[in-house]
Amino acid sequence: MLTKTEQVPPPPKNFTFEWNGGFSYLTYLKKKTTVTFEDEKLLLTRQNFILGAFPLQPSTQDIPLTHINSVAVGSKINWFDLVFAILFVFVTLITMNFFPLLLTVLFLWRTFNTNIQIGQRSGNNLNILTGSKGDSNSFVQFLADTINQIKHSDNTKTGQNPIVPQVLSNKPKKIFGIVSAGIVAILILLLVIASRGGFDNPYVTWVKDATVPGGTHHTMDEALSNDKYFSNVVWKQVNKGGNEEDVNKYVMYQATYTDQGVSIYIQTVFQVFAENQFTPVAYAIDGNGQDLSDWTYFLVEVTSKLDGSPSSSDKETWQESTSTSSTSTSSQSEPPTQDITETKLPVQESAPPVRVATTPVKEVQTPAPAVGAALTVSLKDFKHWTPPADLTYPVRLDGDNMDIVLGLDHPNGIKVQVVDHALEQGWNIPLPSIEGSTPFDKFGDLLPDYSLAVKEHDFTQDGTPEIVLVASDGQADMYVWILTYNFMASEQGTSPLELMWSGMGQTDILMSGNQLLLPYGSQGLYEEYNYTGGVFVKNTQ
Repeated sequence: MLTKTEQVPPPPKNFTFEWNGGFSYLTYLKKKTTVTFEDEKLLLTRQNFILGAFPLQPSTQDIPLTHINSVAVGSKINWFDLVFAILFVFVTLITMNFFPLLLTVLFLWRTFNTNIQIGQRSGNNLNILTGSKGDSNSFVQFLADTINQIKHSDNTKTGQNPIVPQVLSNKPKKIFGIVSAGIVAILILLLVIASRGGFDNPYVTWVKDATVPGGTHHTMDEALSNDKYFSNVVWKQVNKGGNEEDVNKYVMYQATYTDQGVSIYIQTVFQVFAENQFTPVAYAIDGNGQDLSDWTYFLVEVTSKLDGSPSSSDKETWQESTSTSSTSTSSQSEPPTQDITETKLPVQESAPPVRVATTPVKEVQTPAPAVGAALTVSLKDFKHWTPPADLTYPVRLDGDNMDIVLGLDHPNGIKVQVVDHALEQGWNIPLPSIEGSTPFDKFGDLLPDYSLAVKEHDFTQDGTPEIVLVASDGQADMYVWILTYNFMASEQGTSPLELMWSGMGQTDILMSGNQLLLPYGSQGLYEEYNYTGGVFVKNTQ
């Protein structure tokens, strides 16, 4: 029979534990611990991973099994992860979105872990953190059995109590951790809400709280969130064109509007500049883009309903304009789930501030006319120049490829040129004053708040388009120059573009076929011009 010194030691037994991380010294850590039983010793190899991925130098520690007098398993809460888990629970309940719910699940999964505690006769406790409770229970049971076997086989250790795995319980500490994490999460949420101006982004709040134009006492939110006519109302900030810098400058309103058994889906985008300063830049009904002037008519119609004095003429005009685009019925109530980047609403590139609350819109006396069967082009469809980079607008005039170039001149002033690729030559395009007024200062620079835009349009219907240049401040003044192509210019060595017509408007320019409309004021008024007999003739009817 083999004595103790002659017994063959059992092969080493390995256990590996990983803790899914936590914050230590303001750095996110992941811990990996390997435990090996060898020669009545417990060998521990620990390794930390900075940011959960970059390993540090491992450390090794050995403990004689005979020095261990207790083993226990308990739960471990990652306090920082618990804070964010609770925070995203609140965010999920407020927004009802999937992404914060996903983050909630992630942080909850990281919050609760297991702690293995090994007590030594010296009074020191050794802790091993892990995410697997099953592996922890297997390890402490194996450790206790191994130590008890050693005690039983050692005659000098007889009479000692066997080691029994215990369950750690520290309820006061756990309760304090959960409560404190909840308080911190709520404080973070309130701080974020306060910094954003409430539950709504401040830009959203500015639009919702603004007074409806036209001297009414209703706010935009009162007019457009009335549950008698509107359902599925959503106000939110959106990102136009993927530019993260613009994410807080555009607000989208969308809702289902129901009147007289007909339901349509309304979607409007506002560009917001400051409190009480914003302007609509896109309007759609059931996903079909509409003229911005139609939004004014709709807003007036809704406000008149709230005041109990709807205008029948406005109602008929609005119903007629929406009948061709609306395929909804009273049974349709759920709006399409589309965003600004999905619906590709026609957003005006350059829209200066408009003081909405002080802009008078007393009554829509004359609805915008139908400007022929051809597609109507407005200022939002122009190509807008954004300084300081040059804008190159390619055009094809009578078979020749040319460029209209808008940019900064040197040492000052604005550069407006036409470049002929075939001749490899460019000419300046003069933009003379109109009725003694000009959008340029004495140095040739645009006046503050003005923008410059270009678009081609075939008023003459001869297959060679005219070039339309517009300088506008978006509120009160707009200058229009229409240039025509001179096919004899290449033989004469002069500019191929000549001034054909110039005029002034205010808020917008509408072009369709041979017709040109220049809206002015805030009551649906406009000046109409028709290209007839080689000239533009003003309609005086």
